[in-house]
Amino acid sequence: MQSLEEVRAYVSEHLVSLDPKEVLLDEANGLITTEAIYAKEPIPSFVNSSLDGFALRAHECAAALTNLEVVETILAGTLPSKELAPGECARIMTGAPMPDGADSVSPVEATAPTPNDPNRVVIKEAVTLGQGVRTIGSDVSVGDLLFREGTVLSPGALGVLAAQGYRHVKVKGPVRVGVLSTGDELIDVTTPLRPGTIRDANRHTLLALCREQGFIGVDLGIVGDNETDIRAVFVDASTRCDVVVSSGGVSMGEVDFVKKVLAEECEEMRWFQIAIRPAKPFAFGLLKEKIPFFGLAGNPVSAMVAFELIVRGAIRQMLGHSNTHRAPITARAGAPFDNSGVNRTTYFRARYVEGASALEVVPQSAQESHQLTAMAGAQLLGIVEPGRLIAPGDPIEILAIDESALAYALSMQKAAS
Repeated sequence: MQSLEEVRAYVSEHLVSLDPKEVLLDEANGLITTEAIYAKEPIPSFVNSSLDGFALRAHECAAALTNLEVVETILAGTLPSKELAPGECARIMTGAPMPDGADSVSPVEATAPTPNDPNRVVIKEAVTLGQGVRTIGSDVSVGDLLFREGTVLSPGALGVLAAQGYRHVKVKGPVRVGVLSTGDELIDVTTPLRPGTIRDANRHTLLALCREQGFIGVDLGIVGDNETDIRAVFVDASTRCDVVVSSGGVSMGEVDFVKKVLAEECEEMRWFQIAIRPAKPFAFGLLKEKIPFFGLAGNPVSAMVAFELIVRGAIRQMLGHSNTHRAPITARAGAPFDNSGVNRTTYFRARYVEGASALEVVPQSAQESHQLTAMAGAQLLGIVEPGRLIAPGDPIEILAIDESALAYALSMQKAAS
């Protein structure tokens, strides 16, 4: 058997980085820039008010209780109609352009209407020069470096680029992941069960995992044990996918056309027995055009764990991420877990103990690799080395397998420190 680290290293060495692509801005969330991006326009592009209030001359309101004439109202998206004369002000809304003659804004809450004269206002507090005003380029100037090459584009970053008028951006990705299931015993969700058949859960699960990570999932369907059909699917997938993932047909001793076809269609095809459970059987190779192929075990939990431990990180590497695999977090065992008679590292499905004073975890009641319901309810994977018996209170490393679980784990760690 090979260690997980050895398999990850082998896969990493054979991956090819994705070519840069120019994509629409709205398709770039979570992707990584392949070039530096600079500001084309100043932000703001015109002098405007940063608050609702009254545009005025600051020197006329250096003392409190100044009375001014209100000569117009300026809304965001409209232009002032006149230059302010001495003793005049303009009612102005946030984001509206400043009128000529004004250099500051008094917030509306620092003003009061003049009794019996709706066209005048009392400025109750002294105003300083430039108060409440956004100047041209005060956020971004033309030529400013917005994002370095290798930046992960967050929703906020996309907002910055949209404000700059960028419609497209050069990135690595998006990555198209083709997912198929193999085996004559498999049927789809709409087909009635009959003796000896199993509804295909893996394909739908793996497609959802891809989409959760921001990858584009391509449904390649179910392929029966027919050499011609299997070859056709892999040939087609290599023309329209960046990665191909299949489940089933990778265990030792299985008589399966998948192995025969992959041996002929793939470069560097290898079949692994990883020293972990679940997800011991695993296959990796390169289809035509260096398209990575990942062969996962057919048991649903094994497929999910292999995706989490190997496939997810490999695809993130192709996309240019530096933090490819999840980092373990130390927690406290809230219940025993016996791995003493096992020569493989176990990744057991677990949940947090709600209300515990520290980050505490307990295993799900069902741990077999076909028991998908328990995996669906898991928040994390607990890591137990070969031969180890975990007792309540023992330290244990975990992998938080979704963002909410990770956020909870980090918050508990921060509270403990």
